[in-house]
Amino acid sequence: MKAFLLLLPLLLPGIVNAGDSSTIRTADIGSLSYFVQVKHATINDLESNTKHQVDLKMCAKLCLDDITCASFEHNEKNQTCSISKRTANKFTVEFHGNHDYYQAIIPDQKLIGLKGVAVLGIDELEQFKKVSVDDCEAKCRKNLKCKSIAYKTRTKLCKLNDVTYLDQKLEASKWGWDTYFLHQDKKEVNCGSPPTEGYKSVAYSTTIYKSVALYRCSLGETFSSVCGIDGKWSKPNGTCKQPTTCKELKKCAEFVPDGEYWIYPVGLHGKKMKVYCSGMQTCNPKEYISLLEENFTSYPSKKAFFFCFTRTSLDWKQPGKTLFTKIRINPKTLKVNTRDFTFANLVANTGDTMWPYGTAADCLYEKDSRCKSEGQMKVDLTGTGLAVDRRVSWRNYGNNSRIAEYKRSQNDQVITATCGGYCGGCKPLCIKLIATKKGPAENTARSCEFL
Repeated sequence: MKAFLLLLPLLLPGIVNAGDSSTIRTADIGSLSYFVQVKHATINDLESNTKHQVDLKMCAKLCLDDITCASFEHNEKNQTCSISKRTANKFTVEFHGNHDYYQAIIPDQKLIGLKGVAVLGIDELEQFKKVSVDDCEAKCRKNLKCKSIAYKTRTKLCKLNDVTYLDQKLEASKWGWDTYFLHQDKKEVNCGSPPTEGYKSVAYSTTIYKSVALYRCSLGETFSSVCGIDGKWSKPNGTCKQPTTCKELKKCAEFVPDGEYWIYPVGLHGKKMKVYCSGMQTCNPKEYISLLEENFTSYPSKKAFFFCFTRTSLDWKQPGKTLFTKIRINPKTLKVNTRDFTFANLVANTGDTMWPYGTAADCLYEKDSRCKSEGQMKVDLTGTGLAVDRRVSWRNYGNNSRIAEYKRSQNDQVITATCGGYCGGCKPLCIKLIATKKGPAENTARSCEFL
């Protein structure tokens, strides 16, 4: 007799243990309130997306954020989360000692079906034999107290119950029972206006469950977001690309004038950089860095006269002092085009030759001379958010050349040198830039999304 009583709840899901107060869905468990839970259960979806080291609430959130997710399973012991497109409406639940099954409650769903699931510890209202599941549902709706049905497909046995998934414990059934709940708290879901942050525009017609919002990016990509069962918009199914060059920046608006802009060059791996875009009305605009401090190269217009004395000679070799207000940069390699003089000017009465950026030279003394070399240069990237890569060095070039003085700031933004020879000086093989921790102020340039 004792053994029979122990088996009775499994044989008849509508009997015994009515005092079980285990709650399945309450208002204080956040994202879990949008799911029906079945303890120790699985639908054995081999195509589910499994993630590791995920707790239960995060697993529920991941499902809500994925518009294709219809259910998930969580292993509390191993902290694994399996996201599935399938539900127990069609696939039978089976016992699993370590998994708990959670099925999303769809707002417009009239009947919540759980194949292979039994409600333990209840008394049925009515019982009918040899009826279809549709007829069983119809009989439940006619009974004002009926809130769920237990149905056995093999024998077509129908039982009407007055319990819901809100207040009863659900487990996998060993005896072929399926459980169907009338959607008791069905209500209209409204997600409100979708957020637009990070996108050029968003278009939508309604904001209720299953509504679709179309996001448009500044560079032309489009992505979609769907109003979910939790009254929130899903994450758009993609993120906007950011312009990596001034040429790409042109796509952000019908007319983009020359000016200061933020781009995300390949060379900085996603970090933004402030550049001056020049030639935006051409097919191939160029990127420049605006220099806030004095930057120059100098080949003095002097000729050795007597001992260490010199005299001015504008026709001696190729003198000239060049001031740079902007330097051209390759956004892929972050290397400076030292021979671009678009934004460079010769200082009056210093000669007629523009020397490449970062070069210092003269034609006064040989390298062993005690007389002071007078070729000078200054690289100053203060305020640009960039610095010279530490691997960049200055080397001698020309005849009898030397580096008389070389100074480099601790942050690699300011480099000065005095070099010379007969004739020669110093220059870098190339100037490669890197980003500093602190960049220019946000309001000093415009972004693609605001054009």
